[in-house]
Amino acid sequence: MVLGMRGKHFIIFVHVYRPGEGARTEAKNFGLDGSWYMQEEVYFLNKVTNKFLNRATAILDYDNDKVIKDRIGGLTPSKMLTHISEKYPEQFLKFMKIIAEDKKENS
Repeated sequence: MVLGMRGKHFIIFVHVYRPGEGARTEAKNFGLDGSWYMQEEVYFLNKVTNKFLNRATAILDYDNDKVIKDRIGGLTPSKMLTHISEKYPEQFLKFMKIIAEDKKENS
């Protein structure tokens, strides 16, 4: 765990770039001029491992309402939560239920 990460509930974004469908990766300058596809992976975790510290595009400490990592620039907790609730409503609902259960247990 990294200094400053005191929460128990984290939302982690990982963005992976892959060649687009039908892309000719052997073509000259494909890395700069080629067609790329971005895949977004979202994880809801109770701790952040070194693997995710290295790979993550963004990390939100939900409990402390704090952005831990931001490779995109300009992210806020509210922007991240809005994105999650719009793009991943079922997973976000499960995450919120876990948080509610954890609060009951700690009360």
